[in-house]
Amino acid sequence: MAAIRENVKDWASSVQSILTILAILLGGAWFLYQESLKPELKLEQTVTKRKLQGASGIWLVSVDVTATNTGRIREKLQGGTLDIIQLNPLPGRAIFPPMQLTDLQLDPGESDQALFATYQISDYAETIEIQSHYPVPTVSSIDSFLPKSWIDKNQQLEWHHNSILDLESSK
Repeated sequence: MAAIRENVKDWASSVQSILTILAILLGGAWFLYQESLKPELKLEQTVTKRKLQGASGIWLVSVDVTATNTGRIREKLQGGTLDIIQLNPLPGRAIFPPMQLTDLQLDPGESDQALFATYQISDYAETIEIQSHYPVPTVSSIDSFLPKSWIDKNQQLEWHHNSILDLESSK
């Protein structure tokens, strides 16, 4: 009888060890699967400036915003905006109303233009900041994987790109 108990105890210990190893492997696979569902996007801005010919004190500033899906899942981007803020001289304020970025649906590895626009800006604004951003879709299963640096002051996750342009240096 003692031998049977010892065999059952050994068998139960072996089953417990196998189940523990299996649970660890399944947990690791689940983590890797969740990581592969993480949205990844790269926003790029190309900003150029030149004096408007025939108009004293006016700059033409062109902004080209491109989005690239660097992740493994399709991304649907909606509600993106571009803001142009006057930084110098103070106070910092928007020069134009926010411009809507194009709603995009990008497959992995795909890029598309979100905006191309040209603005006329008075040289009173010596330094400007161009901000483009898209909100990150709120999917609770992926929120925990997103870097905290993606959270803006309103606690909304976003992808963003900022550029500073000094107009005064070319006067």
